[in-house]
Formats: sequence, C-alpha cells, structure tokens
Amino acid sequence: MEEFEDELPDGAYELLAKLLPLHPAIANSNLNGKDKCYLQYALEEEFNNDIEKLLEDIQKHAVEVEEYEVAASIRDYLTKEK
Repeated sequence: MEEFEDELPDGAYELLAKLLPLHPAIANSNLNGKDKCYLQYALEEEFNNDIEKLLEDIQKHAVEVEEYEVAASIRDYLTKEK
C-alpha cells in the first residue's frame, strides 16, 4: 500500500480535491482539501471503498471534536442518500 503524501502545499491539496473523483460523502463535506484527499485515500487503500467501514472507523477512533464532525458529516450524507 502506498503512503499518503502529506507534504504538499495546502493549495495543491485544494486543487487535488477538485480534480480527484471523490466519494460524494467526502466531496460534499466542509473539510479542507488535504483532509478530503486523505479520506479518499483511506477509503480506497484501507477500506476497499466501503464508506460505511470508514465511517465506523472514524467514529470508533475519534478523539478530537473535528473528527466527530467529519463522522457526522459523512453519516448525514449517507442518511440523506438512503
């Protein structure tokens, strides 16, 4: 598995987030470009594109308020789409 490249300038991540095919739950979140790119990377590389497993993992391991907000954003999108 490739490592996530996290040493690019912030502007590069913002551009990548606009160009990469992101899962709609990630794309429609209010996260910054770097976080969107990382979540998409994790979704594909660590969770085999299973957004429910990614959400479960975020909820299980969330420590900071921002992590709970990410989980809530993904959960809300998935609930709305059902």
